[in-house]
Amino acid sequence: MVLQSEAVSRGDRASPKLSYGHESPREDALRNAIRALLTLRTQQTIAQRAGIAKETLSRFLSGKQSLSPKKMLALSIALSEIDSEISAAWLRIPDGADETSASIQKKLASMGRLNNQLLKETKELERLLNYRARRQRNQ
Repeated sequence: MVLQSEAVSRGDRASPKLSYGHESPREDALRNAIRALLTLRTQQTIAQRAGIAKETLSRFLSGKQSLSPKKMLALSIALSEIDSEISAAWLRIPDGADETSASIQKKLASMGRLNNQLLKETKELERLLNYRARRQRNQ
């Protein structure tokens, strides 16, 4: 087992990565894509990208606080950028010519579940964002 340092997200932080030395480049790329996905979709990352405090985003999502139109636009742009980065991470996974169809199906199913979860979360955040914007305009 080898302990390596790997840049996460935009390369500004390093986190330890365990490597057992027998992973294929495709498995590493898949693991890195999933790690990027999980890192990028946290409330803290979304808040940092939008330029607002995590507590403010949390209060906004729970309906206890409203955001200015400028902050709502920044939040929408941040979500769009994160989704683009996640798509790019999926595209960096190389084709596995030597893999069995069963392992490919298993990985596709895993990617599909993660993608569906992301779509569900994104739609919910966008719905909430639009609802709060309409509610704020009507006040």
